[in-house]
Amino acid sequence: MQVVFDARPPYADADRDSYDFYREDSSCATSSNPDGVTRIQGYDKQAWLNDLRELAGLADQLGVDNIIGIDIFNEPWDYTWAEWKTHVEDAYAAINEVNPNMLIFVQGISANANAQDGTPDSKDPVAHGDEFSNPNWGENLYPAGDDMPNVPKSQLVWSPHTYGPSVFVQRMFMDPSQPECEGMEGDAAGDAGCNIVINPELLRPGWEEHFGYLRDQGYAVVVGEYGGHYNWPQGSSVRDINRWGHITDNVDEQWQNAFTDYMAEKNIEACYWSINPESGDTGGLYETTYDPISNESGWGTWLGFDQAKWSMLNRLWGM
Repeated sequence: MQVVFDARPPYADADRDSYDFYREDSSCATSSNPDGVTRIQGYDKQAWLNDLRELAGLADQLGVDNIIGIDIFNEPWDYTWAEWKTHVEDAYAAINEVNPNMLIFVQGISANANAQDGTPDSKDPVAHGDEFSNPNWGENLYPAGDDMPNVPKSQLVWSPHTYGPSVFVQRMFMDPSQPECEGMEGDAAGDAGCNIVINPELLRPGWEEHFGYLRDQGYAVVVGEYGGHYNWPQGSSVRDINRWGHITDNVDEQWQNAFTDYMAEKNIEACYWSINPESGDTGGLYETTYDPISNESGWGTWLGFDQAKWSMLNRLWGM
């Protein structure tokens, strides 16, 4: 469940695949919920800050010295920058109370805010640079350039998330030879039979203004998530295979390699999502016999490492 403080309700719909909590019946707010909401798991900012304090104290509690930082919040996609900046500063203060040596990993926001509270079709745009380069959830750090949180640079690690078409088909992936697909994205683009073209020269400016510029300013940048099915849509989900089956040239592999080259050039580190191959929209570093159409019984079967992905990561990690 994607949590935003007091969110009523989580961002998921009744027709969303593989979700247990839906907007129609669930909420993270303890009051003012729509009438149909029957499953309530209240979570507010004070609970979050208390959780961060507990995490900050784990090293002493467990007697270990290898806990170096805390990724404070996963993909805060529904906040404005002013809101998220305040949360970041409060998180730093709470963690610093307990452990002043802890690194603070801070993700970005998205291109919109305020889609919660039962009205997800009503949302406010958030600045993210050129409109053409739409950020993923957790990717947008563009506003930080003019409005830095009050956190010591030595303890701040920017940690954006970004993905290729395996997770979401962005409008900047559209084939320029199909003018009818210009500006389309997501399911609508697949339903329209749009093709996908991965052009690193078109993608690079978006990466630069969303987070790359921070590396130029001397900040630590560790991409918290990137990855995907190399042979997408194959192996991903029945809905993606049915919608995007006309894509046969491994566009997500192209995207991942282009992004890896960009990070290597910028001296940006990254964590690959994920290790396990059961992550539905990304797969993993291990191969599997599972296939959503031809071999559902292969779920949970791990084979060896995907050597093509390891070869790519070796370029980044310098192995």
